[in-house]
Amino acid sequence: MLIKLLSKNQRIMFEDKPITWVESIKKVSEPLLNESAVKESYVQKMIDNVNDLGPYIVIAPKIALAHARPEDGVNEMGLSLLVSKELVKFSEKEEHNAQLIFALAATDSVSHLSLLSDLAQIFSDQANIDSLCELRTPEEVLQFISKCLGVVE
Repeated sequence: MLIKLLSKNQRIMFEDKPITWVESIKKVSEPLLNESAVKESYVQKMIDNVNDLGPYIVIAPKIALAHARPEDGVNEMGLSLLVSKELVKFSEKEEHNAQLIFALAATDSVSHLSLLSDLAQIFSDQANIDSLCELRTPEEVLQFISKCLGVVE
């Protein structure tokens, strides 16, 4: 499911200049907005959640998984990825910095579980995270993820 969702039109993006965490959430959400997978209210809710709850979306070193509840504006399942060359700071603490920022739009509480399982498999190895942060094209990212998941092309 991970490969399928990320391989859609321009769902993998790259940023070379420093950006704020709010800018990163807005940018990573653009493909989902453009495809009408989510509404603008969903993007705002992801930002509001971080403002209200803190940087809980930084799920591991260098990885942020922005999301909100399906009823906040999800039309269809979606996932997009922003690979930032510079660290995006979700707080002043070093452990709240990310370079791989995902936007996840789930339509219910279970349909995205296999996707999360794929992410956990990849991100259980810090070397995979570091490698993904260095890639610079969508094709490289998809090939790397396929290799990590053992997907034969």
